[in-house]
Amino acid sequence: MRALLLSAYAAVSHQFWAEQVVAHTDAEWTTLTLPPRHFSWRVRGNPLTWALKEHARLNQPYDLVLATSMVDLATLIGLYPGLGSARKVVYFHENQFAYPESAQQVSLVEARMVNLYSALAADEVVFNSVYNRDSFVDGARAFLKKMPENLPAAARLETLRSNAHILPVPICPLSCKAPNINKPTRIIWNHRWEYDKNPQDFFTALYALSDQDIPFELAVMGKQFRQSPEVFEQARERLDTHIIAWGLSRKVTIKRC
Repeated sequence: MRALLLSAYAAVSHQFWAEQVVAHTDAEWTTLTLPPRHFSWRVRGNPLTWALKEHARLNQPYDLVLATSMVDLATLIGLYPGLGSARKVVYFHENQFAYPESAQQVSLVEARMVNLYSALAADEVVFNSVYNRDSFVDGARAFLKKMPENLPAAARLETLRSNAHILPVPICPLSCKAPNINKPTRIIWNHRWEYDKNPQDFFTALYALSDQDIPFELAVMGKQFRQSPEVFEQARERLDTHIIAWGLSRKVTIKRC
């Protein structure tokens, strides 16, 4: 089977997912990815970028096209009709309807429309969690109700909900050993250090555990940026006795599992 994997915003978690798919499936894979920067351009411009840079590979015949939700699959099929004859699967690591809005943020309309078009263009839609599926469907219904036309989308979206598959991303290789029950529970933050990942609630919960003298180890990892929410520095001070890893500065060697 010839398969094409498309990842338009290849952040670390998306890279890991793609590597696991390729490594553990029996197919002849072609993988096209784009760097995780310039989000608004990536989510809207990925068909043009690939059309200009990867024209020959997109023109090849494939049995399967597997795309992340950041990929504008509908536009790509329009540019390369041959892709339409392949089995088309879209995998949602997240969805833009569940993304928290802020005053400093640009409009999410374009990104949400890409999510919606790609889901409707796919033969199969796969979500990493029930929450991701339901927030997508419910968010899309609420979004379309705000549009200037009365679009009868409820039935189509509910069909999408009932037909969608749930498949979490594996976070531990098959060789992992069973946890040592005599050691404190290890809690890991493995997300981007940004407000949309809700670090405030995460650390508030850990403050409560610490105040109750419940033993745990904390490893704060994930992608860092020049500016991060203040709660990270606050947590570093308040939870210092629990921390075994913080960003690139480790107190001990962290094993994968």
